[in-house]
Amino acid sequence: MRNRLGSIWILGGLLSGCTVHQLPPTGALAKVSGAAPPSVNLTGNCIDEVHSGIDYFPQKAHVENARQFSVEYHETYKVLRFRPRVQTRETLDYILYQCGSPVPAGYQGAQKIAVPVRHFIDLHAAYLGVIEEFGLLDELVGIDLARSASSPELQRRIQDGRLKIVGMDNHSNVELAISLAPDVLFTFYSAYPHANEHPKLREVGVPAVGLADQFEPDPIARAEWIKFLALFFNREADAERIFHGLKERYAALRALTNGVEPVTVIVGSGARDTWYIAGGENYWTRFLTDAGARYFWQDRQAGSLVEVRLEDVYDRAAEADAWVNGPKYVPSIRALVQSDGNLAIFGPVLKGQVHAMDAGSGRARRSPFADQSLSKPDLVLADLIADFHPELLPGHKPVYDRRLAADFKP
Repeated sequence: MRNRLGSIWILGGLLSGCTVHQLPPTGALAKVSGAAPPSVNLTGNCIDEVHSGIDYFPQKAHVENARQFSVEYHETYKVLRFRPRVQTRETLDYILYQCGSPVPAGYQGAQKIAVPVRHFIDLHAAYLGVIEEFGLLDELVGIDLARSASSPELQRRIQDGRLKIVGMDNHSNVELAISLAPDVLFTFYSAYPHANEHPKLREVGVPAVGLADQFEPDPIARAEWIKFLALFFNREADAERIFHGLKERYAALRALTNGVEPVTVIVGSGARDTWYIAGGENYWTRFLTDAGARYFWQDRQAGSLVEVRLEDVYDRAAEADAWVNGPKYVPSIRALVQSDGNLAIFGPVLKGQVHAMDAGSGRARRSPFADQSLSKPDLVLADLIADFHPELLPGHKPVYDRRLAADFKP
């Protein structure tokens, strides 16, 4: 991460010599009359002239569950406010104004971005599925890594050059991101200020927006970040429709586990002596509770991943019934124990209940869970219920969850 940020720091003095990578020709946004109130948000047009008293955003997002952002609507612009649930001490404001209207005055320190966004880069893989669901692939010009995209359509666009790989791990990729001239670059928001890229990217002229869905306390609040994304594209109606559908399906599944005897579960993984597990206020804790499980670490109040010692995991979860979201791409429990002999006496290992969220990844290790599950928490919940209480969902076929082959005998 230090090298990534360092390359951004020095890039400001190097821009004059960078090579410009031309965007695919897409044409300018057409203009429509601003004299009459629109019946829907303008997703592919600008207005030709602003008329006072007209609401140019008739379709609005209503933030119901997410704790970190809010939106306030004005006639020609939206004020999107982001307050991270971590100790970065930031409040970030984004003024999203309808293209064709004047840039709003005031709001010192806020980023001002015309909407709908025309060209953008997404460096946060969790949103790729939502971007495709919104029909925004033609506007997407860059992503972090090729292996981030599990979608066949995204892979086709990478192969034919319509989609650039701009993972910012070196100077040349930062230069590429700048040369693509994105209206917005979406990136991962870290709990550690020194690891965040958005401030440095803004300094070199890239409008960068951090996405922090991972700090929400439950899966539905996390899923509501599809509305955050939608605000930049005037896609509020699509986001509201998708969100309310997933929320209803999730609630119906959660009701199945009312009154069940909870199983004890561990979530996370590590390398020998050090493990990274979900804190008690992480959305994974709520996933497990809703699936009829008791999370061994849920009394530790942290919203992000927690670094713990292997001894602590054993002290509290050696006899756990199941282990979920464990090591990826390991074919069997025997192979897992061969890689780390400490696991040979671990309860879930002995019970044959070790699960990884890597179903469908294939040899290329492109994980559908990583880039598709943000807007599909109901499918994740169904997988977990089937893991812990299979009688509640007989015949369920896992979407993201893969149970490691139970081939180990001590």
